[in-house]
Amino acid sequence: MDVEGFIEEKSIQQKWLLQAVGLRKNRISSDYASNIIIKEDHPLLWEFTDSQCELYFNGQCTKPEGLFVELYKIYFELFRSAEPFKRCLNSNDPFQLIQENNGLLARGPKKLMTKYASCLTKYGLDYSIIGERPAKYWNGEIFNEERSDLKILFMNDTDTFIIAEDFVFNKTGSV
Repeated sequence: MDVEGFIEEKSIQQKWLLQAVGLRKNRISSDYASNIIIKEDHPLLWEFTDSQCELYFNGQCTKPEGLFVELYKIYFELFRSAEPFKRCLNSNDPFQLIQENNGLLARGPKKLMTKYASCLTKYGLDYSIIGERPAKYWNGEIFNEERSDLKILFMNDTDTFIIAEDFVFNKTGSV
């Protein structure tokens, strides 16, 4: 990783090695990073730190366009473009799905399903959140219950991130 900065009006370049301990997920860009932020609480962590469940709906939505837009706004406010909107939804065509009278709307973190549920209520639909279970990860041999203390490292923006148990930085030299 290269870090550029200014000291006494001279440009410097430093080389760093970043080790992600217990890596869970990443989306990396090869651009230079001008800022790095590590957070212990962020919606992108919910996939790993929140209980997982399913959200079912029942009823006829009279304004499916409005409901679709509201669901998208919720997702975008939480995840921006770091995750695709359809990732948790139970359809490649979510607009078609919400025009049905009932069905499985989405699977995912309970915090997200709860936000979607309040949106369903606003549009006159009943809902059920079922199948709550702890998040799990595959360690190469078995599924383990996920840790609740994962961290997310952002570089420059929310589109470049690494989710891991911990991060270790080692300076490897200057150019």
